[in-house]
Order: sequence, then C-alpha cells, then structure tokens
Amino acid sequence: MDTFIKIYGLIFAVGFLSVYADKYIFNKNRDVITTGLIYSTEYYIITCLARMLMSNGAEQLSYSFYGKGLQGYVKAAVLLVICYGINVLLSFVLKNVFDELRKRAIGFFAALWVLWIVFVGDTCVRMVVIIAAVSLALSLIYTGFIKNRWETEDRHKCGIYYIIIQLTAFCIQHYISGPTELYAYNNGEFIYDYRTLMVHLIVGTLVFSAVFSVLIYNTLPLKISFVTASTVAIYNVAGYVQYFILNGKMGELDGSTQEWNGIQLTVNTVIWLIIILVLIIILVKTQKGCQIITWMSLYVIIVQLAAVVYTIATTNVMDSKTEQIVTDNALELSADNNVVMFVLDAYDNQELAMVLEDDSDFLSPLNDFTYYDNMTSRFYYTDFSLPFFLTGETMRLNANTKSDTYVWYNNSIFLPTIADYGYRINVLTEKKYVDKFKPINPIDNYTKENYCILDTERTIAAFAKCIRYRNMPYIVKRIYAYDFYDLSGVISDTNIYKFGRDDIIDDLLNEEGISVNKCNGTFNIYHMYGAHAPYYVREDGTTDYSGSTPLAQFKGCMRLVYDYIDTLKDMDLYDNTTIIITADHGINPGQADALKEAGVSCDETKSNPIFFIKRKGETSSTMRTDNKEVSHDQLFDTIMHCIDSEWEDSYFGNIWSSKK
Repeated sequence: MDTFIKIYGLIFAVGFLSVYADKYIFNKNRDVITTGLIYSTEYYIITCLARMLMSNGAEQLSYSFYGKGLQGYVKAAVLLVICYGINVLLSFVLKNVFDELRKRAIGFFAALWVLWIVFVGDTCVRMVVIIAAVSLALSLIYTGFIKNRWETEDRHKCGIYYIIIQLTAFCIQHYISGPTELYAYNNGEFIYDYRTLMVHLIVGTLVFSAVFSVLIYNTLPLKISFVTASTVAIYNVAGYVQYFILNGKMGELDGSTQEWNGIQLTVNTVIWLIIILVLIIILVKTQKGCQIITWMSLYVIIVQLAAVVYTIATTNVMDSKTEQIVTDNALELSADNNVVMFVLDAYDNQELAMVLEDDSDFLSPLNDFTYYDNMTSRFYYTDFSLPFFLTGETMRLNANTKSDTYVWYNNSIFLPTIADYGYRINVLTEKKYVDKFKPINPIDNYTKENYCILDTERTIAAFAKCIRYRNMPYIVKRIYAYDFYDLSGVISDTNIYKFGRDDIIDDLLNEEGISVNKCNGTFNIYHMYGAHAPYYVREDGTTDYSGSTPLAQFKGCMRLVYDYIDTLKDMDLYDNTTIIITADHGINPGQADALKEAGVSCDETKSNPIFFIKRKGETSSTMRTDNKEVSHDQLFDTIMHCIDSEWEDSYFGNIWSSKK
C-alpha cells in the first residue's frame, strides 16, 4: 500500500496542481475535479509509458516502483512536470483544439479502461499504453467526423448517479463481497490477513468508482457514457444470476479443467442471451429503463453487502494471523546430524519414467541414493497426505471430512519426539498444514516474526479475476480460471514462505545460503509444488507463469533438489545429511485430467509416488533400485532410524524391514 500511495499520490498531486497552474497561465477557471482527474489520468498514462520503456511492460505501475527510493519518485515528478510544460505549449499553439482532443482521449480511455477492467482485468503498464493509443485514435475520429451529430442528438439521458451505481455494484461484487467469501472459506490457504487485504480492496473500490464515474460522465457524450455504464450493469445483473442460481456445484480448481456437457453449455448460454436481450429492451425501449436497471443494481449492492456482514459475523475471517511459516533460517542445518525431506507434490513414478525416457542420465546426481520404485502413498490428496507426514496419525480418520485431521495433530508425538532429541525442525509448506499443533507447535520457523507487503493493483486484479470466474457463463469460464499462483503473486515482499514458487529454494540458496547451527541436529521438510498441475516450472527450475510443459516441470523441480545437494557438498554437509526425496501422492484423477489435457498419457489407476533415500554417510558409485513393496506408512520409523540407530519401530515399521 505504501508504494501505491506514493506513486498515485504523486500523480494526483501533480495533476491537481496543474489545474491551479492553468489558472495563472491561461487565466481560466476550470472545473477543478474534472480537469484535475483529466491531468491525473494523462500523467498516469505517461508514467506507465515510461515504466514500459524502462522496465517490464507486464508489471503493474505500483509494483514497478516497489523498492525505489526518493530518487525514483523525483525522476517521475520531473517527467510529469515536463509533460505539463508540453501541455502548455500545445495549448498555446493549437488552442481549444488540443484541449478538446485531450478531453475526449481521456474520456475514451476511461470508458475503455473500465470495460477492460470489468471483463479482463489485466492492469499492466503495457495494456494502459495500448488502450491509451486506441483512445487517442478514437478521439481524433470522433472530433473529426462524429462530434456535431452525436452532441446534438442525445436520445438517452443518464445522470452521473447511474454510472456510479453500476461501477459500485461491480466493485462490491468483485472487490468486497466476493473476496470476503473466498477468503473466509479458504482462510487457511492465505498468508496475509483479511484486514490488510480489505484495506487494499476498499481503496480500489473507492478509486475505481469515483474517478471513472466522474471522467466518463464529464468527458464523453451521453450516448457513450450510457452504453459504457449499461454494459457494466448488464454484466452485473447477469453475473449475479449466474453466481446465485446457475452455477450449481463448482469443481475445485486443482490444475484440471472443469468441463460442462453440451446441454449445460447450450442452456446456460441461452439463459445469458435472454437476460442480456431483456435488459437491453428495458434500457432502450422503456422511458424508465435507467431507473429499473439502477434498482436492480442497488438490489445486488444491498444483498452483497449483507452477505459481507453475515460472513464476517459467522466466520473467523477477522481473526488476526500472527504466526506464519517464514523462510528465515529455513535452510539451517546442523554441522553433524541432519534429515532433509523433499516432498515434490504429485510426482509419480510414471512421470519420472517420462523424464528418464527423454534423458536416461537424469538421475545421475543421485548415485548415493536408493530408489524404491514400488512406493504407495497412504492418501490420494495433499490435504490428507501433508497432515499425515507431519503427525504420523491416521487412527481417527473420517474420510468424509478434512476437519478430523485436527485430532491427528492433538495426538501426534512424531515431531515432538524428534525435538526431544535436540533437533531443530523447519518446514516449508502451506500454513494450513502446520498451524493445528496444540498447545505447543514444534516447528521452529513457524513464528510471529513475519511481514507481508501486498501490492494493491495486483491484489485488486487477482481477486476480481476469481470473481469473474464465478460470475461468467460456462462457455467462457475457462478463460477466467485461476489458481494458487494468482493469489500468492499479489505479494510485493515477504519473509513468509509462498507455496507454489519452487524456485524460492534456489533464491534462498543464492541469497542466504545454508547456515549452520549448534544444535544436535535438524529435521527439515520442504514441500514443493513439484509435478502438480498447472505447469509453470521451466526445465532450469525457474517459474514462468506464461506456461511450461509437464516434462519441463518434472525436470525443473528435481533440478532444484540437485542445486540443494550441490550446496551441501560445497559446504561439506552432504555426508552428515540423510536426504529423502518423495511425493505426498502420485497421479490422482485431477492430475490425470491435467496430464491428458496437456497431451501426456498416463494410467490413472496406478498411483506410485517417487521415493529416494540416502542415509547419513552412505556412498555408492551407482544408484540402487529396490523393487519391494513399501508405503508411506513406513516413513516415520524410517526417519527415526536415521535420527537414532537404536530406535525400536513404534509406527508401521521401516522401509528396510518392510514390516507393515
């Protein structure tokens, strides 16, 4: 929020100061609010153009300024002052023609930008510049060919209240009510708290509704203002009907594609067309069309605000999230005794076979390891597997509800036993999997010593995208599908672990390295996105949100493990470390669907997670393969044997004895 306030505060300040400068230079009294917003919008476009040319066009404006010192803002201010000087020069040369062109260009930009945000939402600086260029072209066309006819034949009259209500209805659904519901019922998956989130979203609502309502109403002919506001209104009403009545049960966004059959698509599309047609008839053919649509939008606003109040009153959405998993010291190891376990989500032996078919030497860095190629996972999904890995408890499992995993944490002695050996325990995973230990949490990097800075523009865009998916008709929903990355990518800076960014492992290795403590030992678990769809990891381990391939991701996540192993060797810690590389589960139905959609064949009836282990001090010239049947049930006694060679099995046996 700090960066957002700085850069937009600068733009608005220079924009409104320009109005007062005009008063002295041109001796004209202008509408301060409208003219100030025109200047501010122009400066916003100019600043975006500068950032696109100097930095990354795919970034939002405020994000591109994150971390810049005073000098960066001074340069921006100088640019805007120069821009104002050019405005003055052009006003003297072209007189009223320039003012008219600029006013109309900003008006068209406001209208197009509103529609772009409502239906697309990508607010990167490149799109700002593109839409501004289109707006300038429309301004030239309008001024030269259309102006006289349109400004003398306005059939539709809509006041500014009509525009404000439609934009506000959109904002309430997409920035307030929808995000509140999404957060409240999935709050265990967010690493930022609701109150911080809502500050950003409320700011977005106020800026969007107020600024663009004034610009659209005061800079465009009423026909264009009416069409813009009415388009938003039709979407608001139809989207609300889709969400409240037509959606039915929505599937989980787990990397697979949700499908609707032909009948569902046809019926849903026809209903949307009927709704749109009826609303257009009301607006065009009735004298009180605007009033009717306004009352519909007001109803949507009232119901959505009531839903917000209800959600806040009946959930723990307002609870402060003080403890989080942090990356500080997460790579910390002991000089003498370490157990490190990499959990590569959904990495199956079938997927590893695809890698080896492409590169038979891919596993050469694992010469000292034993590969158990007949491993079976205890559970099919992460929401059970990770609690199981952390607790070793399954006795009270009720497969119909995930809430019963809480009793696993209450009864578990697995991690506390390791801590009793004098081991520090660090875990990198989603917060929801580690915050259930009561009364004492044994995980050392689960702490109140954390910070999380959100980027306002990214936050607004990400949550609005989620609600568009909810509100859009079936036929276009896939365009608006979102995943974990969208909601974790809104963070500008944090020391909290962001699950889903596997290359954080490399970032930590490069920036902080592996520190060495004086404890008896360490037990570290690194839960990574691994082979899980969607596929964003490149073969070199870096993240590319424009998309990757399954094979590249299967290789890339493993290369990050190799980088860690190389660092251990460089620091002479490799021999003192037991390393386990596994997955929480193998191929399940959701992952099978994602693979098939990507053109990769698999047998979804088989689910065998990868499992490699190298014990402390173990060396070999070649990797060994063990074909016997083993399962994740044996993980706990196996780990305890690596910590205490005299350990007597007390869980389900270890992988060497194959006791079950």
